[in-house]
Amino acid sequence: MGELATFNDGAMKSGKRKAMMTHLNACPTCYSDWLALPPPPHRPVSPWMRFISAIDKATMACSAFIKAHKIRPFSGLVQAAAACFILVAGSVYIYYQFIQMPDMAEQISKSYQTPFVQEMRFNPADTNKIFILPWNKPVQSYGFGSSNRYAPPYRAFGAGLWAGKQELSAEKMPAHKPDFLSPRWQNATIKTEEWSGTPCAIYFSMGRWCFLLRSVCFSRSEVPPAFWKQQKSLLEQIQNDFGKSAEEIGADARIVTDRLRNVKSVLED
Repeated sequence: MGELATFNDGAMKSGKRKAMMTHLNACPTCYSDWLALPPPPHRPVSPWMRFISAIDKATMACSAFIKAHKIRPFSGLVQAAAACFILVAGSVYIYYQFIQMPDMAEQISKSYQTPFVQEMRFNPADTNKIFILPWNKPVQSYGFGSSNRYAPPYRAFGAGLWAGKQELSAEKMPAHKPDFLSPRWQNATIKTEEWSGTPCAIYFSMGRWCFLLRSVCFSRSEVPPAFWKQQKSLLEQIQNDFGKSAEEIGADARIVTDRLRNVKSVLED
């Protein structure tokens, strides 16, 4: 538990931190213990290390996507829901006019289009960690509920991760999007081809944002201050929208609120 606390506080060295992330991906018990830890108190830890730790918490949401190939019972999504909501604000129940959020989508697109992001470089050892999505890993796939409750918000978030990869990938030929990332998958109630304009549009946007921030964390390029200022503005929108719908996710609201505050405190340093 001591090592989990060190990891949670953002005080663990880079090599051990990456080893801990690998262990948390493979150990449900430790992963649950980590999610249950309170947010770390403010302390004079390096702002960069604290930022990396905060984004690690957000991007560990990907572990919700890497369950067994076969469809799992809906009850198995309870923990996955807590993880996916780390950076994903809003709710499937918000009225359409509140989740359209064209300004947020536009800001995310601008973030991807900045020269810094377009020219980012990565260490070869980190490339697979960034561009291989969780459901592409061996003997792992996206797990969600039964045919009656297969959680469109999580598929929208996964589609956002996939879209983010396409925007940063050097591949010239467009990749085929997995069928389960479509709103229409398995005759779902959502009949459109794209997540924009649906009650899950915000989850798609947050998936794109999450992929971008994780990529920036692994980049060996110097991050300009203007980029962080732009992300702070986006985070304020996320917190505002989440405040309108926090009651929709019950006890998970505490986890979301704590993690968003962690990210905000780092961006303000």
